[in-house]
Formats: sequence, C-alpha cells, structure tokens
Amino acid sequence: MNAAEFNARFDIGIPVFAYPGARREDIPSARRLVTRTRSEATRLGGHTDVVWVDGHSGCIALTHIDVVTEDEWQAAKAAEETVKAVKGDFFQPGRTYAHDVYRFQCEYLAKHPVYGHTDAWGWFGRNGAWRHTSFGRSQFEARDWADVTEEVAA
Repeated sequence: MNAAEFNARFDIGIPVFAYPGARREDIPSARRLVTRTRSEATRLGGHTDVVWVDGHSGCIALTHIDVVTEDEWQAAKAAEETVKAVKGDFFQPGRTYAHDVYRFQCEYLAKHPVYGHTDAWGWFGRNGAWRHTSFGRSQFEARDWADVTEEVAA
C-alpha cells in the first residue's frame, strides 16, 4: 500500500504495530512498537512510503506497519505492561541479563552530567570475552533482555 492509499483508508491516530528497522519475520528479535500514527503517510526521498508514530523519533516504512483493531492494540498494551512489571523498565545493579548469546552484568547506574540520561554500566560479553561498557534505555528496550541472575548464581 502506498502513502496515498494509506491516507485514504486510515486517519491519523490509528492503532498500529510498528517495526523500526526490520519485521519479526525477517529478524525474530526485531523490536515491535505498540503505538499510534501521528502523521499522514508520505513518500520519503521519492522511493519509500513512510509514517511517523508516537514514541519513535524517526519515520517507519509502511511495509513495517500493521494496522490493528483497538481491541488488539489494548491487549498488546496490557501485555507490554505485564512484561514491564516482571522485567522492570531498566537494568538493575547486581543483576545479570541475557539476550541470545550475550550477557550483561550490571554494576551500577550513572546519570550523565550534561544530558541527564541514565546509563547502566557493567560487563558485557559472550563466550568468555568480556568488556566494560554502558547501555542506555534504548539498548534495554530494543532487545528482549531476560534477567538470568538466579541461573548464573546456581
């Protein structure tokens, strides 16, 4: 569907599942946003039909947008809140997290002195190769990090 067809069928503010970067059928770990459109669709650069959505700073290709019913959207939002309640909304010091073959052992949280955002600092690695690094909120939200602290301690 192109931008003109999308705009003819849907109003701004419709509920959608948006996949920035890649769809889950292409990359199973791809991030899904449960969101709403915040603009009309438009053609970007003369080649890609896109739309802007709430909670994401860039545009998303219409090929990466699934329009859903209000009930589907509400159910997905409720499921996200349940996951957030179990998972937490950011890395926590003293906890170890896993994503695929990667591990991140969070040591502490630090607030940037100029910009004010919080980063989690710790050890990141796989297959015994570790490096000290930091992750911001976007890295936490972009991947399905699982808290494996108890598994590591066992």
